[in-house]
Amino acid sequence: MILYNNKISEISPQAFAGLSQLEELSLGNNKITALYNGMFSDLHNCMRLRLERNQIASIPEGTFESLEKLTYLSLEYNRISILESHVFASLDSVQELNLWGNNLANIEDNVFGNMQQLVTLNLAKNNIRVFKQGVFDGLISLRRISVFGNNMTSLNKGNDLLKWNKKFL
Repeated sequence: MILYNNKISEISPQAFAGLSQLEELSLGNNKITALYNGMFSDLHNCMRLRLERNQIASIPEGTFESLEKLTYLSLEYNRISILESHVFASLDSVQELNLWGNNLANIEDNVFGNMQQLVTLNLAKNNIRVFKQGVFDGLISLRRISVFGNNMTSLNKGNDLLKWNKKFL
C-alpha cells in the first residue's frame, strides 16, 4: 500500500485492521507527527515500512511490536531526537534501518539489542557526538554503518564505533 506524498497527519488506531497480508506500507512524505503503541499490530506480513519525510519526533516502545517479518524500516528525515532503550526490541528480522537526517544526539543502550539480522544501519546527518560503549553489541550481522554528517569531535580507543569496525578489518 503506497500512501506516499499525501497530507496525512493522523492515523486512527484501527486504520490498518484486517490488512494482515500487506507486505509493504509506504507512508513517506506526509505530515505524520505521532506513532503509538500497537499502531501496526495487524501487519504481521509487512516486510517494508517506510515512514520517511514526516514530522515524527519520538517512537514509543511497542510501536513496531507485531512486525515479525519486517526487513526494511525507513525513518529518515523526521524530527526524532532520542531513541529509548528497546524501541526496536521486536524487530529481530530487520536487515536495513535508516535513521538518516533526524535530530539524534544520543542513542541509549539496548536500542539495537535484538536486531541480530541488521546488516545496514544509517545514522548519517544527525547530531551524534559520541557512541556509548555497548551501543552496537548484539549486532552480529552488521556490515555497513553510515555516520557521516554528525557532530563527532573525536575518536578514541574506547569508542564503540571503532571497536565495531575492528571486527571487520
